[in-house]
Amino acid sequence: MPSTKPNPTKASLLPKQPNRSLLEGLRVLQWVMNSPEHCRVVDLARELDLEMTRAHRLLRTLTALGFLQLTSGRRYMGGPAVPILASQAMHASGFVQQVLPVLQDLFKETGMLVAYGLLWERTVSYLFHARPGTRIEQAIAGHDVLPATRSRIGLAVLSRMDESEVRALYAEHDPEPFDSVPKLLTKLRGYRAEGFAYDQGFASKKVPSTDEHSLAVAVPGKPHAAIALGGFIPPKDVPMRLDQLRAALQRFSGG
Repeated sequence: MPSTKPNPTKASLLPKQPNRSLLEGLRVLQWVMNSPEHCRVVDLARELDLEMTRAHRLLRTLTALGFLQLTSGRRYMGGPAVPILASQAMHASGFVQQVLPVLQDLFKETGMLVAYGLLWERTVSYLFHARPGTRIEQAIAGHDVLPATRSRIGLAVLSRMDESEVRALYAEHDPEPFDSVPKLLTKLRGYRAEGFAYDQGFASKKVPSTDEHSLAVAVPGKPHAAIALGGFIPPKDVPMRLDQLRAALQRFSGG
C-alpha cells in the first residue's frame, strides 16, 4: 500500500507548512481505492500509521464529500465522486480527445498489445491497456496497477528522472525485480542513452511466455507518461515498432 510520506521527488514543491490533513486525506483515498477488498478502519489505521480517531475522521469526511461510501458491513469503498473526478481529469488532460483515438488506431494497425500509462510515486496506472482480442471498451483503465520497476512504461519514465530522484524514491523500498537500486540505475542509464525501454517482458501469471517483449517510449511534454507495444518484438523489428510508436506520439500533439 502507498506510504503516508510525501513523494520525495516532489518534496521541493511543498510549502514550508504543508496542509497535513490534505496530505493524509489523499493518502487515505488512494489506499481505499487500491485495496482489493472493501476497507476496514482498523486496517487503514494500521497500514497508514494513523490514530483510530483520525482515521475515522478522515474516512467520514471523504464519505461526506462523496469520494467514499460506507457499506452495510461497516467497510469503505469508492464513492460516486471518484468516477466523476476521473472523467473530468481524463477530459481535462486531453486523453479522451487527443490520445485515445491514436491508441485505438495503433491497436488496429499493429495487432499488438498497446498500453498508455502514468507513473505516480512507485506505481504505474494504465489509462489504456489493450491486448489482441480485447474490446476497446475493456481497454480503458482495464489493467491492474503495477510496480514501476516491473513495467516497461514505468522504467521508460524513470529513465528520464535524475538519478538522485530515483534513489530518493526507492530509498526505503525494494526496486524488485532488480536486486538493488544501483542495478536499477544501471538499467535506466541504458534506456536513457537509447531513448526507449526495450526488454523481454517480466514473467507474470497473465504472461508466462518468454516470447513476450515490451517496447516503451516516454511521451514528450508529459513527464510521467509513456506509451508501449507488447508482444513478440525481436531485435530486428525494434526500429519498425519504434517508428510506429513515435508516429503515434506525434499525433498526440497534432504533429
